[in-house]
Amino acid sequence: MKSKALIIALIFIWCSSLWNPQEAQERNYIISGSVRYAGKGDITIFLVNEEMFSQPLIGLQTVVLKTDSASNKPMIQSFQLMAVKAGTYGVRCFQDTNGNGKLDRGLFGPKEPWGMSWNADKPAKWPSFSNISFQVNANTELITINVD
Repeated sequence: MKSKALIIALIFIWCSSLWNPQEAQERNYIISGSVRYAGKGDITIFLVNEEMFSQPLIGLQTVVLKTDSASNKPMIQSFQLMAVKAGTYGVRCFQDTNGNGKLDRGLFGPKEPWGMSWNADKPAKWPSFSNISFQVNANTELITINVD
């Protein structure tokens, strides 16, 4: 009888070691936002974490918004980043005005319109991750990012 109870106890301990409450609570969230732009050129949006922030043209997720307007009148288009784990992120984007698929740079910075998820005023110098970062622990609605 004691051996049966011991076997049941061992099975219970083994089964409970397989269950990880942290994994059970891990959720995915949606980040929604919009970009304001003018002129022609698709908008490329990157979701970045702190490690990726310093690397151009990559992100944890990339969304390309196709634009069909050549108007210089301001336009607004929405976007969503899906299946985002809880954490600290930033959003950066650019408008590919010449259609070459990359952000062209000049002597003093980008030659094409760009924007980021500023959490305060746009800094006078090149931004750090802390200037654009926000916390995700629920579905998140960003303000409109100005691409200029």
